[in-house]
Amino acid sequence: MWQGGVIFGDIKWARGLLFLCGCWLPVEAKETVVERWALEVVATLPHEPDAFTQGLLLHDGYLYESTGLYGRSSLRKVDPESGEVVQRLALDPGYFGEGLERVGNRLIQLTWKEGLALVYDLDTLTLVQAHQYGGEGWGLCFDGESLWMSDGSATLYRRDPVDFSHQSSVTVMQQDWPRDRLNDLACVGDYIYANIWKEQRIVRIDKHSGRVDADIDATPLLALSGRPADPEAVLNGIAHDPQSNEFYLTGKHWPRMFRVRFVPTAR
Repeated sequence: MWQGGVIFGDIKWARGLLFLCGCWLPVEAKETVVERWALEVVATLPHEPDAFTQGLLLHDGYLYESTGLYGRSSLRKVDPESGEVVQRLALDPGYFGEGLERVGNRLIQLTWKEGLALVYDLDTLTLVQAHQYGGEGWGLCFDGESLWMSDGSATLYRRDPVDFSHQSSVTVMQQDWPRDRLNDLACVGDYIYANIWKEQRIVRIDKHSGRVDADIDATPLLALSGRPADPEAVLNGIAHDPQSNEFYLTGKHWPRMFRVRFVPTAR
């Protein structure tokens, strides 16, 4: 493997040099500790089962949701308690809706392979602008200064919230291995929480270093979700409530949504 090969080669060279110098210093491997967390279900809420959930955010008492699939993608404003869709906008059949975030009075919705970030008026859900980008669009969140975008790889891209231009990127590492399949995102302070596509887990990422420092087991939600027997009906959709520090979680075609707390467990 490339990682093992490079590191092993460097260690052999360093040890040989130290031997020639007539001295020896131990070479210590640094391993990032990843905490194992569980989740506590605070409330079980209804969720429209036709929603192929790709992006989720909470604002002013409402959930805003982006749903995918060609010919069925949408942007929705949802009452979280009743699950009622208050406003709904159908996307062009040629667009596959993905991650969603709010910046001021604008909503920004990614598209999967179309290379467009669609910008809407928050109140009317009227399309007002579109930004182009390269590659795929998966998840999106806003930390108050920059947008963070995932594309299914182990890279998170930092983008300008006004013109969507690329600012920088960071590689996400979990115990010194790239952590790919990053899907929907939620920005919380110095951290980014990410769904892992087709895995029943969420990781917490230090946005400055890219290091995963917490791995959250969401497996208990599967039995509670009422999800259909469909391999695509996976966990996806994460929204943070800053007032309670709780999260809303759901999945693609899940008839239920959950308000949860993340709880560190004993190692």
